[in-house]
Amino acid sequence: MTTFSLRATVALGTLALAAGCADPGVAPPDTGDVTVRVFLDRDPASPGAFTAGDSALGNVALSLVPTGTLGAQGAAAARTATTDAQGLATFTGVPAGQYTVAFVATPTIAGGVLTGTATPVVVVPQRATGAAPARAEFRFALFPGRVTGTVFRDLNGNGSFDPGTDATNPGLAIRLTRDSAGTQQVQATTLAADATYAFETVAPGTYFVQFAAPTGFSFGPAGTSRRVVVAANQVAALNATYATITTPIATVRTLPVGTQVVIAGILTSRPGQMGTGTSAEVWVQDETGGLATFGAPTADSTRLLVGTRVEVTATVVAPFSGQFQVGTPTFLVLGAATPVAPVAQTGAQVNARTLEGRLVSLAGFRVTSLGTGTTAFTVTGTTPDGQTVQVRVGSNLAGITRASFAVGSTYTITGVLSQFNGTAQIKPRTSADIVLTP
Repeated sequence: MTTFSLRATVALGTLALAAGCADPGVAPPDTGDVTVRVFLDRDPASPGAFTAGDSALGNVALSLVPTGTLGAQGAAAARTATTDAQGLATFTGVPAGQYTVAFVATPTIAGGVLTGTATPVVVVPQRATGAAPARAEFRFALFPGRVTGTVFRDLNGNGSFDPGTDATNPGLAIRLTRDSAGTQQVQATTLAADATYAFETVAPGTYFVQFAAPTGFSFGPAGTSRRVVVAANQVAALNATYATITTPIATVRTLPVGTQVVIAGILTSRPGQMGTGTSAEVWVQDETGGLATFGAPTADSTRLLVGTRVEVTATVVAPFSGQFQVGTPTFLVLGAATPVAPVAQTGAQVNARTLEGRLVSLAGFRVTSLGTGTTAFTVTGTTPDGQTVQVRVGSNLAGITRASFAVGSTYTITGVLSQFNGTAQIKPRTSADIVLTP
């Protein structure tokens, strides 16, 4: 608890005969000095005692008021003094007797409360050999603050903790420190089952909350050390979310076969649109690129919808006729997202395959031939920029058949840009991706 204290000490004056005293048989009054220190107690190791870790408070006006007749010496007038830069105010030559010490104007301390009397009493004693100094103290205590928050994995991406939907990690170590490096620990706790944590009775000041990142997870760009300012008698809220350490798809596409990866993105196709059973392709895209996951059961089509935000754990497998893909995927649904918008391409851009793995659209595709095949076939056509382009239909589950195309007709084709042994192919997903144009 941080305290604000005022301490008064009285030093007994030395008795001496007054020069020129009219009555040499009467002793002059005994006097002493009253010294008052005013400071902000910041050092938790020595509460109540002024140390180098505390802050002296200057320019604080104090009064010393006699409580009544001062023994045989009669009444004495009230006097005032102001603390200096060291927080000290001194009343000198104070006649022996009883006094109260008070603030001329009580300092305002946000969140503070006076824990003792507002007018402590000090006594300047009559002459006595070895008399100890009298002491008095004002003490203001600052109400401590609290630091609370939630730590969780935001699976639905709404920024708030939703029990039963989001994930948490009970027992996760959390520390409160004075420095961002975490070397000056103040308190330590662990995450509760409901994703909450709290640090109680925290003295006002600036701190850092340090999170221990679970293995395989990251707290994102903000990192595991977060600054928090604690005010007196206030609650400082500091929430944090963590996520799996994922690899951008553009990087995944450069990794060797056998590498296990975790990617996060939005589905641009669902099971059953390209292939059947465990042979189905499911395409996913992030801001860096797209790729095919191979082996998602068709039954997952009810939960793995186009536009679903997912996290995929998979292994890079050998390319299929040049098409990059990852196999044996496990999908964690993170929630709904805005479906990926296709990028318009020319025939030359399609054949250059710059956006391979992403959702694209091609206008002016004029069919020149239809390939053979039972459940999969290739459609060849030309484009307005004089290119020959292939459209690959991966299955008939999505309602696409040869009847969806007519030789000589022109279409706008939407689909995932892929390849077959170096030849670019657009893979439409449903019949809605094939739009007849005049």
